[in-house]
Amino acid sequence: MTRHVPGIFDFSIRGDQLVQEMRLRALRQASTWLHGRPASLDELVELVNAQRIVVPQTIERGDEYLNGVIAFSHHAKLSAPESFTLNPLNSAGAFIHRKILSRILQEEDREFWKARFPVPEGYATREIPARQEEPEERGVVDSHFHLGRLMEYTAVGNVSEVLKLGEVKPNRDLNVIAARANFVDPEKFPTPEFLHALPSNLMVTIGIHPKAASRSKGFLRSALDKLRRLSRRS
Repeated sequence: MTRHVPGIFDFSIRGDQLVQEMRLRALRQASTWLHGRPASLDELVELVNAQRIVVPQTIERGDEYLNGVIAFSHHAKLSAPESFTLNPLNSAGAFIHRKILSRILQEEDREFWKARFPVPEGYATREIPARQEEPEERGVVDSHFHLGRLMEYTAVGNVSEVLKLGEVKPNRDLNVIAARANFVDPEKFPTPEFLHALPSNLMVTIGIHPKAASRSKGFLRSALDKLRRLSRRS
């Protein structure tokens, strides 16, 4: 995957007042593009964090961009934490790091951005070669599966073990960062103790499947009573 860093963010040029101000204007322009309206850098931080654009990483000492990130943060009067992180972003100052810059805009937007915010005349730069990067693992969320039925069918009573089951085709392994388990069978609603023991990244919905609408009124009243009692105790 080839990504280019716009010229104004080339850290081989001196980061004086003019350059830092151009970088700030460029980021504000990017925030406006992505939001479709005037938006602050703090809003851009929220957007990038929500999209999980980069893998978790701290900007370590020795990173060629660290001094530039710190200097830009001071210029723009942005928060400068003791340790800058890229995911989640903990400061808008980290936007000028290569791993963020190369992902917040599409390629055609980056080219327009470079033309709109060129390196000022008289500032010496070095050519930054395009970097070949390994594809980064992206997290996915399983928004609908039936944990109770899965445990029954597999006869596996441990939640952690049952979530590991299943054959995965080559190159199809995904990093599931969260999931939502649905319980829709009143006869098999989970207990509060079962729910409290679930992993923190496993969300739960409990209800009555629409197919149960044809069941007797007595069944539906009983199911609703179970649901009410469970909601009070969970």
